[in-house]
Amino acid sequence: MAEESYRKKRLKFRIAQFKKQWNIFYKSVYGRVGFYILVGFIVITVLSPLIIQHSDPVTYIAPPEDFYVASNQLTSHLSFNPEVSGSLMKLTATSSTPEGSYLVFGAGHTGTSYALYGLSVNNGREYKLFNISSAPLGLRAFTVGDYNKYAIAGVLSLNTYLLVYTNNDVYIAKINWSGSSYGSGTPSASVSTIHEKNIIYSTTSAMSYHESYSGIPNFNEICNPAYIFTVNNNGTYHLNEYTLTGSMVWSKPINNLNNPHFIYYGSLLGNSNAYNDGGIIISSGNRIMFYSVNGTEIYNKTVPVNVSGMYIPLAYNEGLNKYNSLFFYGNNSVYSLNLVNFTLGSVFKGNSKITGVSSTAGESGFPSTFVVTTSKNIYLLSGPGRIQRTVASPFYISGIVPDYGSSTFLLYDNSTGDFVYMEYLSSKDPFGWGLDLKEKISNPEFLLNSKTAGESIAFVSSSNFYLYSTAGKDINPLPPTFHTLSGNSFPLGTNSEGNDVWSLFIGSFPIDLEVGFVVGIAILIIAAIISMFIGYFSGMVSAVIETITLAIYLIPGLPFLIVMAKILGPSIPNIILILTFLGWEFATFTLIGVVRGIKSRTFVDAAKVSGASTMQILRRHMFPNMGPLLVYITAINIGGAVGSVSTLEILGLAPLTVPTWGGMLSGFYSDFFDLAIAPWWFIPPIVAITLFIMAFIFIARGLDEVVNPRVGGRR
Repeated sequence: MAEESYRKKRLKFRIAQFKKQWNIFYKSVYGRVGFYILVGFIVITVLSPLIIQHSDPVTYIAPPEDFYVASNQLTSHLSFNPEVSGSLMKLTATSSTPEGSYLVFGAGHTGTSYALYGLSVNNGREYKLFNISSAPLGLRAFTVGDYNKYAIAGVLSLNTYLLVYTNNDVYIAKINWSGSSYGSGTPSASVSTIHEKNIIYSTTSAMSYHESYSGIPNFNEICNPAYIFTVNNNGTYHLNEYTLTGSMVWSKPINNLNNPHFIYYGSLLGNSNAYNDGGIIISSGNRIMFYSVNGTEIYNKTVPVNVSGMYIPLAYNEGLNKYNSLFFYGNNSVYSLNLVNFTLGSVFKGNSKITGVSSTAGESGFPSTFVVTTSKNIYLLSGPGRIQRTVASPFYISGIVPDYGSSTFLLYDNSTGDFVYMEYLSSKDPFGWGLDLKEKISNPEFLLNSKTAGESIAFVSSSNFYLYSTAGKDINPLPPTFHTLSGNSFPLGTNSEGNDVWSLFIGSFPIDLEVGFVVGIAILIIAAIISMFIGYFSGMVSAVIETITLAIYLIPGLPFLIVMAKILGPSIPNIILILTFLGWEFATFTLIGVVRGIKSRTFVDAAKVSGASTMQILRRHMFPNMGPLLVYITAINIGGAVGSVSTLEILGLAPLTVPTWGGMLSGFYSDFFDLAIAPWWFIPPIVAITLFIMAFIFIARGLDEVVNPRVGGRR
């Protein structure tokens, strides 16, 4: 009972002593500030798994669409308004010569007057080409060969034509240039006009040169004209065919059209009277009709869905093959209609409404990549019913454009100006670059740019004409942003490698605190044991150990740290061992004098007289009286350990395979200009290291008033 009572009294004494020492520490401004800073670090460390965005911040790299953007080649302010009937007119372009496209065509108005404009890809200059009677419903540029030049001189020469239609007129315009060569001087237009009533659609049997992946369109102005097809509702719907000069070839009535869609098949085939050499395909509700180039109805059948869109791969327009098919979609399904034997096939069935389909050219059968888009997903098909992979849509996709020359796809949203270029179809990140204009845009148009000799993308906003390269440009390091195409947010931006700085920063808290506390506690244990041994005992062994400790203490710290880090290798355990090895000597010499001073105290002699063993004296008298000083030294060593490991990481001698504040600063050592370019990358770890070290300096200053009461009295 007496022993139990003694233990209780001793416990109460220890608690009372701790409260007294805590009050002294807490009354110190330094101690209080340091304590609160440390609590903040501990709270963030505990919460780090919840607030970190990526659990693998060192290996995580932002998807390409977030930091690769297309290079802006040209921005030109428009003098006309391209908005027609509440939406932006679609641009159209063609390459009349192998060198590339000189003009992009667009329609617009100034007040109530509508006109067609040519926009130069060289300088963005506008050329007003001709007026039209009312708001345009559609326009398309296409290429036709100059037969006279070819027949007389054997010179391949291509002319650009423009098809524009309004509610009551179809305009067929040949683009001419005032200079000595095509594309030089000032452009103008020779226009033929077809007058109809209630036109709902018009197209041509020719296509643009830049859309062809091989060969030259075989249309010419005399022998093989590019026919114009127009559908109007003049009491009864009529399908009409005209020549380039506006002469009608034939007219056929069509019954009961309802929300029709149109597509021309066989643009690169010869235009004979055989149906499989080309024709116009019309969908209406759940019906599909196929009319040949001479107006014969070849197919008129009911299909499984109400058709909302149709698509024919490019190669099917160039050669007669048994696999040539029309792909059409409605609701959540895609079907194929063979254009030779008119058999139906199922291609895709999903759970969401389909917004578009596209594919590679399809030279050898079913396209090698067939793309189906919904509002949430992009499906890549390698065959009917065979989903190769599913990719989450970075935004709502309102349209998709294939780039046949490189088997890539441009996906866009008209309402927000979001673009994404899908080119790495088999990789983890299939998107090559992204673009977010944050404004309503027209449908984009691919073209071969005569100025850059490369491929470009053209589109307009409500006030500007834009021309972008299809090649992506790395814009890392990204500034802080909460909105990217992929839906990611980067509160602290990215570094030059595309790593999320926020995740690196938050992920560094547990590692740096672990290193600091492990080194600090390891030094505490080693220094306490050796100092008590040297200070309490005397003799040869104690003197030898003290001499060895002094010799190690005199080793230059930083050079030894660098050499040992190189020898042992860059790993966190090795760094902890090195820092502990270099830190315990100073702490030991600091404590030896304290131990010797305590040893000479009266209560130690009394303990010896009472028969207490050496271990009891060390445990009950020496160690408790060293307590405040041990905490003081540990506080200094914890902050110093984090500073030391940060130094090694900045020098590239510590592992960069785990997130640490020093590791985040390693790029600053190799290129200090980055600090001015991307301060969001470096300032957070600099502030964290500074605050962490200052916290323990302040804590040590507060503990100094506990260990040395005279400090508080001098204030």
